[in-house]
Amino acid sequence: SAQNAAAGWGDEQRAAARELELLKKAATSLDSERDEKQRMADERAQEVEDLKSAIQDHKRSLLEAQQALDDLRSTADRQQTHLEQQQGLKRDRSEHLEGLRQRSERLKMELTERNNEVTCVLDDLQHMVKENQELHEEA
Repeated sequence: SAQNAAAGWGDEQRAAARELELLKKAATSLDSERDEKQRMADERAQEVEDLKSAIQDHKRSLLEAQQALDDLRSTADRQQTHLEQQQGLKRDRSEHLEGLRQRSERLKMELTERNNEVTCVLDDLQHMVKENQELHEEA
């Protein structure tokens, strides 16, 4: 009976050892799963950080683009104002130039009239000189 008890005890020990081995394998498997899940969580955390960084880069780029757009709009507004001023100046100068052309035409016409008058006066003077010479020759 002591032998039976010892054999029973041996069976219990073997059963306990098998159960212990199964528990160790289960613990190792759980550790492995936990490690895999932790690795995946770390990868996801890194992806989240990378995305946050990319979002910040995009925000910064967007702000820079917005500032560049605002600068371009401001420049375009200044150039538009300058263009309008230049167009006004051109219009004023064109009007002044047209006034000068009209005055020049009037002066040309006056000069032509005066030249005609001078020609007539010269013709009259030549005729008078000729008559005067004829009168002197007769006298």
